Amino acid sequence: PTTRESEVGWHKSGGIYIARSRERFISLCKSLSRMKKFNIPAEIISPTDIKRLHPFVNIDGIYGGVYLNDDGFINPADITSELGRRAKNIYGAKIFSKCPVIKLHRSGDKIVKVGTPYGEVECSKVLLAAGMWTRQLASDIGIGIPLAVVPHQYLVTEKIEGVNNLLPSVKDPDNRIYIKPEVGG
Repeated sequence: PTTRESEVGWHKSGGIYIARSRERFISLCKSLSRMKKFNIPAEIISPTDIKRLHPFVNIDGIYGGVYLNDDGFINPADITSELGRRAKNIYGAKIFSKCPVIKLHRSGDKIVKVGTPYGEVECSKVLLAAGMWTRQLASDIGIGIPLAVVPHQYLVTEKIEGVNNLLPSVKDPDNRIYIKPEVGG
């Protein structure tokens, strides 16, 4: 990766979308044609190709797939740190750790203050990136954000020999799962 990519924790590993039925395969092929219109490099692959690209995938019952060579993932902690660093260095932003925002204060169409448990902080700009709390904070000042919390499960294993950040992520919409390496494989 370039220096800029490594600063934000970008791992270009490729991505595989799996189809377990003819209908899903047709849907992926339609997606592929839309990707090509936007010059996104992608190709149709066979179950054998899937196994070659990701040896840990059981290809029983797989109809085919689509492979995106330029797909990848970002380590959330790395991107958060890097965006904070850049906001401070480039824009003079102030970052307060362990200081939750509990209220936004508007004057006309601008946010002018944020409320915290420790007092209010005046501001000229706010980047609202509060995860699952974003919708509520925005709603409190009359802004609708189409965001919903979706419960999901997460499985972490011990280190597995051969699993690393170079393996492509795998999306299996029929089984509603995706697989990607975590930090360190």
